[in-house]
Amino acid sequence: MTADPEAAAPRPDPAATPPNEGQDRKLEQPEAQARIKDEARVEEDFTAEDGRSAMRRLYVVNNFHGRVDAGGASFGFAGETRFAASPPGELPGEVVDELVQGFVPPGCTGAAADRLDRAAMVVLTGADGVGKQALALHLLLGRIGRGGRFVKASPANTVARLADQDYEAGVGYVVVDLVGDDANSSVLRFEAERLAKSVRKAGAFLVITTTSRQLSRKALPDFAVDVTPPDAEAVLLSHLNGAAVPAELLDKARQYISTRSHPGDVAALARLLVSDPDKANATMDDEPHAQVTSWIEGNVTKKDLLAVTALAVAGEQSEQMHDSLTRLLMAHVEQAQGAREAAPHIAPSEEVLPKRVVDHPLYTSGLDEDDGSDAWLDGRRLRFRHHDHREHVLLEMHRRYDHHLWRPVESWLLELCGGNPRDEVQVQVAVSLALLAKANFTEIRRKYLDPWANGTVSERTTAAMVLQVMSANSRLAPVALTTALEWGQDQGIKRGVTSALALGGPLGVRFPDEAMRRLVFLSLRAKRIGMVAQFAVGNLFAVSVDAGPEHAGRMLAMVTDEVRGVTTPRRAKLEDTGESADALVAEHQRADRDGLDRDGSQDVNTERYERGLTVHVVRSARSMVVALLCAEQAGDEQPVIRKILLEQPDNVDAIGVLWADVLCSAPHRAAAIGALREVLDSLRDESAAKDAVARLGAAIYAAMPLSHRELRGAELVRELTGRRARSNASHVLLSTFLGALRPATKH
Repeated sequence: MTADPEAAAPRPDPAATPPNEGQDRKLEQPEAQARIKDEARVEEDFTAEDGRSAMRRLYVVNNFHGRVDAGGASFGFAGETRFAASPPGELPGEVVDELVQGFVPPGCTGAAADRLDRAAMVVLTGADGVGKQALALHLLLGRIGRGGRFVKASPANTVARLADQDYEAGVGYVVVDLVGDDANSSVLRFEAERLAKSVRKAGAFLVITTTSRQLSRKALPDFAVDVTPPDAEAVLLSHLNGAAVPAELLDKARQYISTRSHPGDVAALARLLVSDPDKANATMDDEPHAQVTSWIEGNVTKKDLLAVTALAVAGEQSEQMHDSLTRLLMAHVEQAQGAREAAPHIAPSEEVLPKRVVDHPLYTSGLDEDDGSDAWLDGRRLRFRHHDHREHVLLEMHRRYDHHLWRPVESWLLELCGGNPRDEVQVQVAVSLALLAKANFTEIRRKYLDPWANGTVSERTTAAMVLQVMSANSRLAPVALTTALEWGQDQGIKRGVTSALALGGPLGVRFPDEAMRRLVFLSLRAKRIGMVAQFAVGNLFAVSVDAGPEHAGRMLAMVTDEVRGVTTPRRAKLEDTGESADALVAEHQRADRDGLDRDGSQDVNTERYERGLTVHVVRSARSMVVALLCAEQAGDEQPVIRKILLEQPDNVDAIGVLWADVLCSAPHRAAAIGALREVLDSLRDESAAKDAVARLGAAIYAAMPLSHRELRGAELVRELTGRRARSNASHVLLSTFLGALRPATKH
């Protein structure tokens, strides 16, 4: 059997690489020398800063994600349902039952059912929150029945891509909040007919929900149905289901819902009336919104407006930080220097210095007692008096003020994020922009996200954070995914890097198939973007492990399939041709030289994608595996594999398969052993780790080719227990792990 190319070929020595005559001629030209130097600087920027540093900074947004609650904040009661927050894939029956419980059919139900029966497909259009999701599952339940299979498809699809997919008989498919389609009306209608024909021929049913005008009844008259909300009082009584509620409180609820049409809000209010009447009563008073409205409709001074704006945009902060941010924002609003100099002079004996506001109706300051007894070290912090004040302030300001406020805010934000802001400020700016995206995403993308995606490292990181925070909201998540995918599709190196950063977190967990497809493509097919994409794969894996064993297992399976798809065909080709190891070494060297030529002849903002199964692609696939195995948990910097071993035993075998592959690859072996050493060291004080370590060793042994078992086993003994070993793992764990590699291991 011929050796695998990565296992057989040693790492090429750049010093021994023959010079390239064409490259020498290029270096004779000063312009070319300057360009190559600039490209080297940019590549170093991507690998070091965007890779390690930027991904670590994005861990911050993962930790803040629950606290900032940008996606769950809403005017009313309804939050994210398990259905809305679930990733694409098969829907459990209990999730379907939860969403249709207490369902009240809207007036369009009959028309929607007729279209579904006739064409096997219907498109439900309408504003956000009018009950399209519940209607979709109600329609499918009527055709599939309880106990049937329901599958949720990705909203990032186009109608044409949906038409190209396979469908199974007797299955109900639903696409929630389809983003839209760039196809013109005639092409869109043709693709919709092709999709309906494919679904009908398979014996399945498909319901699409959308807020996009591109998929309206005018564009798709044979399939689209406009959805209007059902009667609010009927929804309230249906969800109360005869539960006893005090008459006075019920009358207040009827009055409250008379001005609100979202069935989700009404249903959540009904549940709260039963479970916590006092909280329901307080929420109906809507005090935070009333307080914001009262303040903003009063005599608000410019200074007060800017102070509240700085707090709303930059989030909770120290008094000193708030003073600095407000002064910086004020500088963007003040008149030109000449006008300021022409202002009347005020003698120091008469000038009154401005004071801090200590009794503001919306925000307060004090020591953060929740952070412990040493809170006084950081001084007093400013925060809104109520959690909901921030969103109300931002959206009310967006509704009431024009460019006189928002143009200075825009230039202030561009200056703030163009430098190197503190992590907490960067995260909170991302949160505020995600909140404003609920009012006008197109404006946020045009003014901030697209320019930042092609900007500095901190700007790219902030843009990625905004998309990650948006992923918590069911309406914004599909738009965030589409934006991230567009940045990674031939939009230049910097935008490709930002795409990888955005997909390597909560957004990728919500849409794992799309995120992994793009990250794997970038990891394997692009050189400079690929280095960051590999870190993003590791970060996405860390977030997936936190999301649960099913998410982690799904990602491991996708990575394994991709690596096999890359390495197996090359291995089969070598066996057929009998190609020698010497030829492979030469191929490695040629590939490195050719890569240098390509990068030296390209514009700094472009990237050449690899085609075919080259040595670079095989190497990149295994580098991606190493990045996954080296991934750290958010916050404590412990290896993610540690959590797999202790808490997710069903995923250990899949980890063993990947580890065996990179242990048998010469360029990746040292990193693979180092990652293994880190994991064993992290388990030193875990008494329950013995069985998990034994299973990992057995999985690696079982997945390792026969020709490698003895060599790799002896090498692991030497690296983990020899005199030069740098391991801090306990003797018991080392013995257990190495013992699982028997009979290849002798120790």
